[in-house]
Amino acid sequence: MGFFTRTAMDMLMKTTHPEINRRQCWNLHPHRKPCTECKDICPYGEQIFTRPNLVKDWDPCTECGLCVSACRSGCIIPSPEQVQRDTSAADTDNDTIWIGCEKSTRKNSMVRTCISALTWETLAYLALNKKIVLDLTPCGECENDLCAAQLRKELTRLVDFFGQPMFEARFTLAYEPDEALYHVKELSRREMFEQVSHGSKSGTKKLLQMLPGLHSEDDGGVDFRLLLHQRTKQLKASMETPLKYGYYLPNFTDKCFGCGKCEKACRAGALKLEDLPDGQTRIVITPWKCSECGVCVASCSNHGIDGMKLRQLTTLGPVSVHKCTKTLCKECGKPIAPGSVDGVCTVCRIKARTKKRQEEAAAKAKQLREEREAKKAAEEAAKAAAEAGADAAETAVQTAAAPAETAAAGSVITALTPEKAAPAALDETPAAAPETPQKRMCPTHRKTIDGAQIQCYTDHKTTHRGHRLLQRGNGAISVTPFLSQSTKQAFAKILRKKDFTMAHSISRRQFLQGSGAAALSVAAAGLLSSCGGSSASNGGSTGAAGSSSTYTVLYSRQPATLNYLVCSADPDLYHGTQCIDTLVEYDNRGKIREGLATAWEWDADSLTWTFHLRDENWVDCNGEVLGPVTAQDFVDALAYVLNPDYASSTASLVTPYVAGADDYYNYCVYRNNANNGTVAEDGTTYAIDANGTVTAAAADGTTTEYPAVDFSTVGVKAVDDHTLTYTLNFDFPGFLSLLSYAPYEPAYGPLLEEFADQFCTSAETACSCGAFYLAEYTPLENWVMKKNPENYDADSVYIDTVRYIYNQEELISGPEMVKRGEIDQATISSDILDSWLADDTTKDMVSMERPETGKSYFYIFNFLPYRHEFSNWTVTGVDAQYEPDNWAKAINSTNFRRAFLYAINPSVTLAVTAPEGYDNYKLHTITPPSFCANSKGVDYTECGGLANLSDFFDEAKAKEYRDAAVEELTAAGVTFPIKIQYPYNPAVVDWDKQCQVFKQQVEAVLNDGFDFISIIITQGPSDNFLNAVRRVGAYQLMSYYWGADYSDPETEVYPFYQEAGDRGTCYSFLRTGVEDGIVTGETADLVMQYMSMVENAKTITEDLDARYEAFADAEAFLIENALVIPLGMPVPPYIATRLNLWEGQYAPTGLSTNRLKGVHILDHYVSMEEYNQNRDAR
Repeated sequence: MGFFTRTAMDMLMKTTHPEINRRQCWNLHPHRKPCTECKDICPYGEQIFTRPNLVKDWDPCTECGLCVSACRSGCIIPSPEQVQRDTSAADTDNDTIWIGCEKSTRKNSMVRTCISALTWETLAYLALNKKIVLDLTPCGECENDLCAAQLRKELTRLVDFFGQPMFEARFTLAYEPDEALYHVKELSRREMFEQVSHGSKSGTKKLLQMLPGLHSEDDGGVDFRLLLHQRTKQLKASMETPLKYGYYLPNFTDKCFGCGKCEKACRAGALKLEDLPDGQTRIVITPWKCSECGVCVASCSNHGIDGMKLRQLTTLGPVSVHKCTKTLCKECGKPIAPGSVDGVCTVCRIKARTKKRQEEAAAKAKQLREEREAKKAAEEAAKAAAEAGADAAETAVQTAAAPAETAAAGSVITALTPEKAAPAALDETPAAAPETPQKRMCPTHRKTIDGAQIQCYTDHKTTHRGHRLLQRGNGAISVTPFLSQSTKQAFAKILRKKDFTMAHSISRRQFLQGSGAAALSVAAAGLLSSCGGSSASNGGSTGAAGSSSTYTVLYSRQPATLNYLVCSADPDLYHGTQCIDTLVEYDNRGKIREGLATAWEWDADSLTWTFHLRDENWVDCNGEVLGPVTAQDFVDALAYVLNPDYASSTASLVTPYVAGADDYYNYCVYRNNANNGTVAEDGTTYAIDANGTVTAAAADGTTTEYPAVDFSTVGVKAVDDHTLTYTLNFDFPGFLSLLSYAPYEPAYGPLLEEFADQFCTSAETACSCGAFYLAEYTPLENWVMKKNPENYDADSVYIDTVRYIYNQEELISGPEMVKRGEIDQATISSDILDSWLADDTTKDMVSMERPETGKSYFYIFNFLPYRHEFSNWTVTGVDAQYEPDNWAKAINSTNFRRAFLYAINPSVTLAVTAPEGYDNYKLHTITPPSFCANSKGVDYTECGGLANLSDFFDEAKAKEYRDAAVEELTAAGVTFPIKIQYPYNPAVVDWDKQCQVFKQQVEAVLNDGFDFISIIITQGPSDNFLNAVRRVGAYQLMSYYWGADYSDPETEVYPFYQEAGDRGTCYSFLRTGVEDGIVTGETADLVMQYMSMVENAKTITEDLDARYEAFADAEAFLIENALVIPLGMPVPPYIATRLNLWEGQYAPTGLSTNRLKGVHILDHYVSMEEYNQNRDAR
């Protein structure tokens, strides 16, 4: 048997399925609205597709072809077997093909799951060879509306392709059982064998064409459109008068100027721009490659394409559709629209506008400076004149008094005894006058204190992490006077000083070491050292920097957007983290320092922070200057965040704190509801009048008016280009720490205005003012960031290029690429860790990530297992196979939830990633230790009700609650075992293994003696897991994490607290479950009591200790009633890296920890020993 025959047989025997070219899916195109047709039409869509274009399991696939037919972007590629199966009928001798579905009672020559599973291209290909009879007799009773709609679209498209006369000649639509009955041509025995032989050879030949390596690379594979193209080309060559076929192609207009956006947007490669010798540009389209998706139309910003137009073609080969003459930008030479203002492109126009604004600002600043200098000179002249007059008067007085003073001095000297006069003779240096205590600013109270006034420290929250970071250039606070002698000795040892008679400024790390509080922190060596507040600068690397200045790493999770103003999670925030600077940032010990702001002040009377900005520039994707960073850029960015049209997920970090932000945001929501005719879930309607006043009419007839609110009422102002103010609703202690997070980052105002919702959808629509700038971005391929030479701190950036390469098998490919030296960092998962440590060639390449002390992991229950439509989000709920009705009853039982609280042993889960020392990472609270402390220095986790909590794992108690739950739930009609969907993200190292050990451990406890639960582990998508699973409620139990956004306990309630009718952060849907009547009885009361406790705590803004205690009581209440179950702090994963991670910025909140600024690339991978040395050398 020959190789090709054997290969063909192997392919025939192999179970196949379609393939997905994710890059071609228009869901990844910024100009398209989301499409879910493939997932919706597939009979097993929920089991196969995690979301459109992303498959979690092909096993249920029957290869029916419905998804291929429904996909209009052409990203779902049929298998070679499907192509051969669907087109082979064209090679038979019968001149008619009868096609029907599985439900048909008629005899048909082709039977498919549904006729709509055959693409229109397939039907057209068959119709060019044969007459087609479509058996539609079952369609009238079919309940699948999607298939019916798809079939209508296909038949309409066939009419367009062939024209009505030819369609009627080639197709017969049989609606009745007796229409166009099936019949076959009578064949002799010899003819029958010849047909079988011919069909076999034809099929084998076609199949071999589809095998890998046996097709044209330009074609990219054999599909139905290519076969249709080949057939039309054959017919054209054999006919004197070729037939014409209708194909939808982009309709280019005179507004097209050859910019090339459409060519770049077309991921099928169907559209090309060719420059001609006469200076014109020709647009060539290859119809058989074109899926008629219309992405090119959406991508055109100049209306150069007026939709898709039906054209008559003789073949589906390349065709020239338009010619245009390019007009080039006078500044940069890029194509621009004819008649563009000043003959320049948008980017150059923005640069010119910015330059003008900069010159005007400079002129204004010069004028103000001259006015200040003139005013100062006048004041000094007046002061000098006044002093001159005073000196003359004083001279006259002194002249008159001199004789009397001389006499008095003589009498004093005479009165001194020799003993008292002796010291003066030994040391003629006059004694220094008592030193006036230097005034300093308390960084928390923002009031002036002196060196001896320590009561200010003991009265407030200097040990609170957020306030500890408020130290400015005017010094830290003295803490010596209230320390005990033993503590002073401990500090003396740390600071290598023997005397504490003078005040010293100490860091929080030193304080904790001296007082013994370090023992309270888990993973003390790593975690506590990362929380320090020393003023030391970034430590140097213990290893030599490598010759390479390019940092290369893999990524497997595709960002949903690069727009840092609307996103809240990695990898979406990579651009905002590396390429955008914030007002303040942190050093490598966690101490706040200058960022884009060089100084700041707090005015307690007006509740206003004032920031003074440094000179900094915006750059584009080429590193060219766009304009200066001004205070207005922060204002424009915040206006963007607060615009509901952009659906920023971080607006909730602005509205509670910045004055007027909440009122403005809510008004915009109401205004949009009125303009869009939105009817709320409770029946409320909205109307808006000419003055902008919105009237909300409830279902019961009551109305509420909301007067127009302008953004100018929001408490953010640009006083001038270098002065920015934020006015707060109250004296919020964590505001400075909040400024290093995305919603408070700036954005280049002209670019926001120009691109609006397309801002940061590509490298060309992005701007940068940070350590790096975004140079390239290709979804599902790579993105490149380059060092920003315009950055004020460019000397502290040691990496020239950062390159992220997409690899869906990152966890598998990464370690192997590290061995070959192809990338600079990779995660070493637990299943290969032992082998790496045992291998002499790799054991010294293993170290760890820097610990994340601001995060905590916990288990959450889904209290909303059904579909729910919020105003800006839809929760799909739990799939029917996991019995959501049964779950809804179970989750209402406090006994059921407490059975889990006491059955879960966190050590087992944590041991997967921390084989040694896993107990150090366990938590019995949601807030991690050392997060903040009250005014007495008591850690927040020891305040209020949290002080009474300890480890919960107790098998006996778990079984007691289980037995009580069984009795309670049996009476409620619950069936056992209770199914529990437990998802994980495959891109997160070892999450799947943690799920497995969790299932084994918990089921061993709760199923002992009774079949109580069945934990069903499901795999979610590797990218967009947040939106595809957690936020849509596609789980019943789940382990997830929360990272603090700022240094105050209020940030720890965000995963669980919801305002009335609000979506919140979509973790557990606690309040929504109550509002929808799913959570009832005792559990509903507990949920609403927790909401009230949080609301009460949020109102306490003056008394820090009372505020902390109130939040601690609420958190303890949440845990004790098993509305959430603590797990632990994140265990730093093992990695192989060439970076000294301890050089980089550190902060438990915000974006600083992930920044590469200040980090060197070494010439070797870091060992664990070197990792510890780097940590200690900070």
